Amino acid sequence: MLTDKENFQRKVTKEMIDFLALNFGVDKQWLYGNSVNLYKEEYGFYKNVENFGDYIDKKKGQIAKLYILTESIPDKKKDSKNDSNYMVIIAQYLKFKYPENNKPIYSYKIFYENCRWGYWKCRYNFKSFLLYLTMKYNIELTFYSGYVVPDISKKYLRFNQGEINFETLMSGSRIWYPEDYILTDKQLVQAKETDELEEILQVIKQDKWSWF
Repeated sequence: MLTDKENFQRKVTKEMIDFLALNFGVDKQWLYGNSVNLYKEEYGFYKNVENFGDYIDKKKGQIAKLYILTESIPDKKKDSKNDSNYMVIIAQYLKFKYPENNKPIYSYKIFYENCRWGYWKCRYNFKSFLLYLTMKYNIELTFYSGYVVPDISKKYLRFNQGEINFETLMSGSRIWYPEDYILTDKQLVQAKETDELEEILQVIKQDKWSWF
């Protein structure tokens, strides 16, 4: 039985650690006891729209859902004053299903850059990233979903450190729609922050995606 850390380290081989890291996205340093984080935080969209967009397109066949988590429903007027609406992106990968009951088993990758909706460069890069997925790769809007997870900037740390599972992380969350922020009011009645969208689209026409 792997009942304690020492017993775990005696039983688990380097090959097993490599397998877990490769197939379930677990950070090797966590398995070796050198990190408190179960998953390695990756760099995402911020000032990195094209690279991140290309990565997501490359992995889209493996990603079951791209979760965009915020503290509250994004609102630039409110968030610019408060500046505490943090954003976390989590990619959920379907690894396999148990043949007995067809239950899916997932792994996760976390993208976190201390971005808040209230900071205009975070907003612009995020919206540009979603537009990049749509315009460059025709990725459907249903590929990603937005969810309000109160206290996400702290709660995701508990998830990343293995204290809670993904279902607990998402418990009590409320959905919001990222596509509302990248469609014009002619395309969508409830389109939001369309003044910024016009500015972003003008820059995209020059084949510039990231905002520095």
